[in-house]
Amino acid sequence: RAELAAQGRAVLGLSVDGKPGDGLLHPDAASVEERSLALALAMEMGDAEVFEALMRHFEASNDPALRRQLLSAAGQATQPELAARARDYALKPIVRRNELGSLVRLDSDNPASWPAARAWMEANYAAMSAKLGGGASIARMYSSNMCSPAEAELMTAKWSERLRDVEGGPRALAQTVESINLCAALKARHGGGLR
Repeated sequence: RAELAAQGRAVLGLSVDGKPGDGLLHPDAASVEERSLALALAMEMGDAEVFEALMRHFEASNDPALRRQLLSAAGQATQPELAARARDYALKPIVRRNELGSLVRLDSDNPASWPAARAWMEANYAAMSAKLGGGASIARMYSSNMCSPAEAELMTAKWSERLRDVEGGPRALAQTVESINLCAALKARHGGGLR
C-alpha cells in the first residue's frame, strides 16, 4: 500500500521518500494499470496537499481517463473536511455531469461517509438536478448501498414528492425501492455478509 501511495504522490509531482516534488503531473510514474489505485491510496493516506494536487492536475487535464482517475482519487478522501470539499467541488462548472458521482462517493468502501454524502445531496438537490438534468439519477445515486426495508421506506418518504413531477421519476423511484427490498430479502436469506 505504501509503495503504491508513493507512486501516486510521484504521479502528482509531490515529495516522495524525502525527495522534493516538482509539482508537475507525471502520469508515467505509475503504470496505467496501477495509476488509479496509486492515486486513490495517495489520497487515502494523504492530506490536503494531495487533495489540492489532484484538483490542480484535474483542472489542467483534458484526458478523460486521467480526469476520471484524479477525481476518483479525490473522492477517496477519508478526512471529513476533505470529503466535504470534494463534494462541493462536484458542483463546479469544470466537473462534467458524468464525473460528478466520483466526488460524492456513496459507492466507496467507507460506510461512515455515507450519511454526510446523503445529507449533502439533500442540501444540494437543486444544484445537482440542474447539473444532471433531473432528479431520478440523483435518487439512484442517493440509494447506493441501501439494503434494508427501513432504507426502502426512507427512500419513498424522502423522494416521492421530489420525483412526482419529474419525467420518469415515479417509475425510477419504484425501481430503486424494489432494488433495495430485493437486496434486503437476499441479505436476509443468505446472512448478514451482504451489503
